Amino acid sequence: MTINYAVDLRLVSDLVSAPMEELTALNPSLLRSITPPDSAFDLHLPAGTATLFEQRIAAIPEGKRNAWRYHRV
Repeated sequence: MTINYAVDLRLVSDLVSAPMEELTALNPSLLRSITPPDSAFDLHLPAGTATLFEQRIAAIPEGKRNAWRYHRV
């Protein structure tokens, strides 16, 4: 999935219920566990989670996606 905003992999992990280690392995080019801001980046997600990610990330303000955490109650 191609995104053009900064997002922390810990947030992605929370949103798609995938282990952080799996996301790190799928995105080895990310050295700081955050996607680059203001440039296109191909974020690799576990199979079958792209739609879930799109739905849940839409609820988080773009400026907060690099420091936000998702918590289900």
